[in-house]
Amino acid sequence: DNYLNRNWDEIGDNWATGNFKSFSCDGTHCVLVTWDNTEFTCLDRDDVVDCRGIKYAQSPSGDLRWRAPVIRNYGEEKVDATEWDNMCACHRCYSPQQEISQEDCLSVNIAVRKEALLNSEGVPIIYYYHGGGGNHGHNRYDAYELVTKENMMVISVGYRLGMFAFLYLPEIEDGQEYQSNFGIQDQIAAMKFSQKYAAIFGGNPAEAVISGSSSAGEAVWWLLTIPEAWPYFNKANIMCMGVNNANRPETASVSINLRSAFYDARTVDRIDLFANISYAAEFRTTMACRLKIGQ
Repeated sequence: DNYLNRNWDEIGDNWATGNFKSFSCDGTHCVLVTWDNTEFTCLDRDDVVDCRGIKYAQSPSGDLRWRAPVIRNYGEEKVDATEWDNMCACHRCYSPQQEISQEDCLSVNIAVRKEALLNSEGVPIIYYYHGGGGNHGHNRYDAYELVTKENMMVISVGYRLGMFAFLYLPEIEDGQEYQSNFGIQDQIAAMKFSQKYAAIFGGNPAEAVISGSSSAGEAVWWLLTIPEAWPYFNKANIMCMGVNNANRPETASVSINLRSAFYDARTVDRIDLFANISYAAEFRTTMACRLKIGQ
């Protein structure tokens, strides 16, 4: 057994009647209707169903700026998933993202083989987090080749960047648990949202890999230390970033200890072992120090 959440109450009796109510494609678009009567219109790309720009949380702007993400719940409505969503707003990024980015950007793209969806195969999932130094980048990732060659569901995640993601607040506001790292909270919220819908689209939420490169590889290390993230994945793929990247004076000793813990745990098959590591908790408390805006 792994650590993933096996409680499917959110979907209710759908398992007895099929993962979706109806599904059809016409060569241009595919339309999937859930048992909640949510109608998703996605792109028909021959062997792949490509669903783009599905909002997993409300726009983190106005009263929701610098607050934990509020997950979207879809009911009897139509969702156009044929276009990429907005690139996330950034204060220190490259053109054209600098000019066209917006705060309303919390979305996932879901790509899966058409046969896997039709037959409810329950293929493994990979959550892809883009790099960009935590200040730029986007989730407009064309996963066609990975999906067709490896028979995986690819979910690419948009999350807040720069000052919108990592501004360190002077105190914890009412109803909030953390003073910073809203971008990391977005990544967890995206997995929580997707755990329901991935099954409907032919994925297996009990076999999920989190994957990131560069700054997102560093984020994957952090997700390994955050218990709130553990119910949503059972494997991790870290590219271009070692845990010793947390090398500021105030975090260096924690990084060394945590690196040793990961090495000692290399043959262990459960990620909740980190719950018993005292300096993993210490590392979580120092993340905000590492990510104060402008550093």
